Amino acid sequence: FPVTIGMATMMAKDQFNEAAIKELFKLSPEKTKIQNVQTLALEQERLGRKTEALTVWNFLYPYMNRPEDRMAAQLSMSQMQFDLGKRTEALKTYEQALLALKDDQKCSGAQCEELRKRARQFVVNWNQLEKKQPTEDLLVAYDLYSNAFPQDVDIYVYSSQVAESLKKYLVAWTKIQPGISHLKEIILNSKGSAGPLIESQRLKFENILVKQLNWLNKKLLQLKIQKF
Repeated sequence: FPVTIGMATMMAKDQFNEAAIKELFKLSPEKTKIQNVQTLALEQERLGRKTEALTVWNFLYPYMNRPEDRMAAQLSMSQMQFDLGKRTEALKTYEQALLALKDDQKCSGAQCEELRKRARQFVVNWNQLEKKQPTEDLLVAYDLYSNAFPQDVDIYVYSSQVAESLKKYLVAWTKIQPGISHLKEIILNSKGSAGPLIESQRLKFENILVKQLNWLNKKLLQLKIQKF
């Protein structure tokens, strides 16, 4: 008998193994195979069963043909890997998702825009978790995101703040330069325009410059201390 989405949801609440996942895929109608197993994976995520969810996504991913489905799976897999402490694997999977997401020809429309928001939230949430003690891996995650979406000015600020926390002041200075250049371009192109948005951008630009000076002073002080 055909397997329905409801049955896939019920299956998620029971203990299962990869053999059961394969059985669900096999018994599902051809048109709903992907959807049914996706439902199983998402239900495992909802129940907080991260290892199980990752197992389902790993099984299903090779069968996915739609770019949007593959990217959504990659983002889910990177989150599960991160939550399970597999940071290196999470970064690799995250990078693969970003490579496709930044390609407008491969991914366009409302669903892709939502996936881009998920990609951004992944690294922002990571930052929140490591706010007091950020790691080098977080800096790598920011680099991956900013390389994919260079127009996101705020990310350069966050990335620089992480570098500052790691006492990499010259790195912090370097990472914020593209953001400043982008903001400057926006302001120059909007010259003569009035409105709260332009004023907000101008204030942000000034604040970033002040932060840069503070970072440079810290670096100079560090070098002076090391010298003596």
